[in-house]
Amino acid sequence: MSEHNLLFYAYAALGVQAVGSVYTGSWGALKTPKATKKAIREAKGEEEDDEDEKDEEVAEKLNAGDAKMFPIIGSAVLGSLFLIVKYVSKEYLNLLLGCYFSLIGGFAGAKYLDSAFYNLIGTSLYNKLFPKWRLLLVKGKEEEARFPFTASSIGFLVVSLAASLSYLYFERPWYLNNFLGLSFAWTGIKLIELDSLKTGAILLSGLFFYDIFWVFFTPVMVSVAKGLDAPIKLLWPKDAGLSFIAELAQKAGYECECLSKYLSGDAPGFTLLGLGDIVLPGVFVALCLRLDLHLATVRHHQQQKQGFPPTASDKFCKPYFTTCLVAYFLGLLTTVVVMHNFKAAQPALLYLSPACIGSVAIASYIRGEFKEVWTWTAEEDKEDKAEDKKSK
Repeated sequence: MSEHNLLFYAYAALGVQAVGSVYTGSWGALKTPKATKKAIREAKGEEEDDEDEKDEEVAEKLNAGDAKMFPIIGSAVLGSLFLIVKYVSKEYLNLLLGCYFSLIGGFAGAKYLDSAFYNLIGTSLYNKLFPKWRLLLVKGKEEEARFPFTASSIGFLVVSLAASLSYLYFERPWYLNNFLGLSFAWTGIKLIELDSLKTGAILLSGLFFYDIFWVFFTPVMVSVAKGLDAPIKLLWPKDAGLSFIAELAQKAGYECECLSKYLSGDAPGFTLLGLGDIVLPGVFVALCLRLDLHLATVRHHQQQKQGFPPTASDKFCKPYFTTCLVAYFLGLLTTVVVMHNFKAAQPALLYLSPACIGSVAIASYIRGEFKEVWTWTAEEDKEDKAEDKKSK
């Protein structure tokens, strides 16, 4: 197999991980409106469970002001890391960041694995096998904090923390780096919410110029990406992982002539993709899924159909989510093609930002919903109040 083909497979592996993270993170971030939950519970004859409502994770919401400041704050952090790497000691920085991200990654990885398991076996079976417990921190009569958990989540926490410690102990292998990185990407998309598509457009537009400046006009971005050894990026060997497979086969006592040539000991090098190129466009794609749910719910009430409004698990029409996700994939593909042809690092957001914003703008114009889409505000409380009025 030629070196060119192996590199193609390495790029494909990164692409699958990136698009998969955006897809799963978007669904993880989708919340069924409270009014919809109420209608479903009433139809099933179930009582309202306030405890489940309190257990929901609180997302970090970004408005237009936050979006404008994001590139400035990002530049300050990036510049500081570059100065430390160049003039101080990247070894100490890597040790600090490695320990920090490994600890946080252990908890993020547990959520990541438990969510995957939850969706694999289904809600009813999961709830039957693993009843929910809650650890409450109370000061006087007031609740200060709560930590809901199940036996499954505790088990996955042990597994994830073991993977995090192994990442540090075994000199940070790329596959454990990717496990932690994917956990961070999924968690970031799930917990960061944009309040509108306008805010998303402002954020991605600012990052468009941010990425161009730091990659094309300075050595800062590339130096930091290559100098820091922490799970803030996804890695994949340029030989598509064949040397890794050959080493495993050798340790297992399996000899294969086709794999022996990859045991030369020469480091194949890695292709890489920063987590920012996944999470930041990812929160915009996730917002498109919330928009689709909102529009489907509105259509339901307008048409006065019988049944329930759509929920996160229902099959509702997802034109904007599908369009934006495909555009994200095409933006990644364009990044790889340009990088491969010019043999130089590329700012991925140079292609991803216009792809995501432009795809939604074109789709909304074609569907005759341009004004409705770009003036929509994803404020759950307002939407729930509107839904409550309609349901009365």
